Amino acid sequence: MSGAGSMVNGYSREEREARRVVRRISHPRVWQYDYLMLREIAAGLKTQAASLNGKAGLDILDVGCKYKPYRELFSPRASRYVGIDLKTFHGVEVRGDALALPFASGTFDLVLCTQALYLLADFRKALVEFARVTRTGGRIILTTIGIWPHPPSERLHRWSRRELEEVLAEFGEAKVEENGGYLQLVPQLTNAVLALGVEAHLVRRYPRAGGWLCLPLKGSYLGINVLGLASEKAVRAASRAGVGVARTLCEVDSHLAINYLAVVTPRK
Repeated sequence: MSGAGSMVNGYSREEREARRVVRRISHPRVWQYDYLMLREIAAGLKTQAASLNGKAGLDILDVGCKYKPYRELFSPRASRYVGIDLKTFHGVEVRGDALALPFASGTFDLVLCTQALYLLADFRKALVEFARVTRTGGRIILTTIGIWPHPPSERLHRWSRRELEEVLAEFGEAKVEENGGYLQLVPQLTNAVLALGVEAHLVRRYPRAGGWLCLPLKGSYLGINVLGLASEKAVRAASRAGVGVARTLCEVDSHLAINYLAVVTPRK
């Protein structure tokens, strides 16, 4: 009976939190501050899952997975889906370090690492490990940040497209694309500043009432997101119509992207 208070609708508190985070990341709502980035990441990974062309029975490793937010995209292709993280989160099968994966060489058909590469202390060593445990003909799929605000107290690596392409080419055939909407860069960063600045301050300053005080910001996030989507649609339409300024905007150097998606076929 001692654990009954933590159960709601058959789910423990930890399970509820895991489900909430997965839903927030894999199915973002338009009033979330990071909606523009998260929707692009989910769309890119959905395309990658579809590109497996009906392959099934795959052994898949999800590195730095936390609650495995994108499992539903890839699990229909998997005979085994293993999550590994430094911490014991709900649903994580293996606790371990990406710099020393506790698996034999050639164990997995697909290695997935979403929004974790930029946090690794030695990303080259991690990539060596990703390539090692990937079978011949297998793939490594990565997503990682480009331009994104982050607390200065936390260590991270902000990637440019060129640097990411050059590093990944050391390990095999690599394809990198902007995955976070550089045409949505200004609205997304505006929301990020509001969330990481104003909202975070209110929650810290007023622990009990902060959540309620931040509710009006949801309306701001929604309005900015809608404006960002509409602006991008208009610019792309004008570009297709041959408008010079719009074409230039669509050809902006993609090192300005919020996020990147990369697919690597390791050399064996």
